[in-house]
Amino acid sequence: MSIRTLALPSLLVAFGLSLAACNGKESDDTSTDTDTDTDTDTDTDTDTDTDTDDTDDTEDDFFEPDVMYFEYTAGIVDGSTATMGYDYDGGTGSLPPYFIIYMVDYEEWEGTTDTDNACIVYFSASDEFGSLDSTFNDAGAWQGWMMNDMESALLGYDGVCDDIDPDLWGMDAVDFILQYDWGLGVGVIGEDLDEAIASSWEADEYEEYGPKLISNYTYTTMFDNAGDTYAFTYGFVWETDDDNMLVLDDEGAGTYIDVADSAYAPNGYYTTSPAFGFYLSYAVEPSDDTGYRGANSGSSDQGWRFNLDNLPKISLGL
Repeated sequence: MSIRTLALPSLLVAFGLSLAACNGKESDDTSTDTDTDTDTDTDTDTDTDTDTDDTDDTEDDFFEPDVMYFEYTAGIVDGSTATMGYDYDGGTGSLPPYFIIYMVDYEEWEGTTDTDNACIVYFSASDEFGSLDSTFNDAGAWQGWMMNDMESALLGYDGVCDDIDPDLWGMDAVDFILQYDWGLGVGVIGEDLDEAIASSWEADEYEEYGPKLISNYTYTTMFDNAGDTYAFTYGFVWETDDDNMLVLDDEGAGTYIDVADSAYAPNGYYTTSPAFGFYLSYAVEPSDDTGYRGANSGSSDQGWRFNLDNLPKISLGL
């Protein structure tokens, strides 16, 4: 498989996600100016000049995503997903479970808040839409759910999803995602990502935060017809109380839970951010020998892509 990574700004947990369907881009210039001058002199000559220099080019301006990333946030209590809460000066806020898929223009994308260079699709990560499955335990996760109804879990989308080329993708961006099988799991951070972070953070930072790192384990058939599980996000579990509220100090700061020795998913609020991503060409371009859309396209440009020199620790923005 071929994988891209991205050093992202700190994740700020969004409490009011914009889930409205996006509108297609407007072309840069839609004007057509016709300047017709008629001069009649004593010789009865008529000069008609037509200026068509401003006629708009009819070629479509498509959004061309080339990398896919994942993000996962959820409260987990006694092995089931839960909506967590938090207190602030104006009252109490709610933190429901989310799973987010980003289809991005890698060279232009500036991070998870950039909607100009990404198609961002939001799903509920509540386990009411899935069933516990041992596939995730086999992959090294504490637990996970195979999603039974991604269409019902769909919350909405943002960005430039409507601007992908239908001739290339064969359908719109959301339907493209929905045609595959998906699953969501949680566990200690994946081995490859852990090694990459250990080599990029300062030693004292990794010593403090490394034992607290987790991953969302995403299962999909998009890149392999047989399906596989990928630990492509990194994050932490925030401490919560018996009322499913974030435990915050007087300054609104939370506490990460040490998970290194956990044999099961500890109770808390899980937040992860993208680190590794897939080249989307492997999902769009059929393999010559098998004819299916998958990662096994035989390209020589395969392997892990690391770009974690400035990868930050996740902060909870309250």
